[in-house]
This record gives sequence, structure tokens and C-alpha cells, in this order.
Amino acid sequence: MYAELKRKRFVGFLNISAVKSVNERGPQLVSKEPRSTAEFSRAIA
Repeated sequence: MYAELKRKRFVGFLNISAVKSVNERGPQLVSKEPRSTAEFSRAIA
């Protein structure tokens, strides 16, 4: 159970890093799905 939670957190961290790098490269790529990105950020916080 704890290992599963840790793994999900790590995957979430990787996803946030990917979103950040996309934001730096070009916001137009992210603008396709701003809602899901915002929901994801809220879920992590």
C-alpha cells in the first residue's frame, strides 16, 4: 500500500516535470487541455 502510494507520487512528479518543460517550450501545446492540467495540479497539491 505505502509502496503503491510512493510510486504514484513519483509518477505525478514526473508528470509535473513534463508539464513544466512543455510550458517552457511553448504554452500553445498545453493550451489544448488546460482544465485537466489544472485538475492534476490540484490533485498533487
